[in-house]
Amino acid sequence: MLKEFSFAFGDDEVRISLPQERVINIVEGTPALAITDVEAAVKEALHHPIGAPLLKDV
Repeated sequence: MLKEFSFAFGDDEVRISLPQERVINIVEGTPALAITDVEAAVKEALHHPIGAPLLKDV
């Protein structure tokens, strides 16, 4: 028996089928909101990096 999966890919969707016995675990993500202000998002990321020092400190 095959297990069907679909993945968002850009504006499209990719579908694959795998044998059920090859499926170990299924991990589902949560939808993310689209960035509406790219400039503000980049500034925020540069001023508040996640898990890394500020660029000026490197």
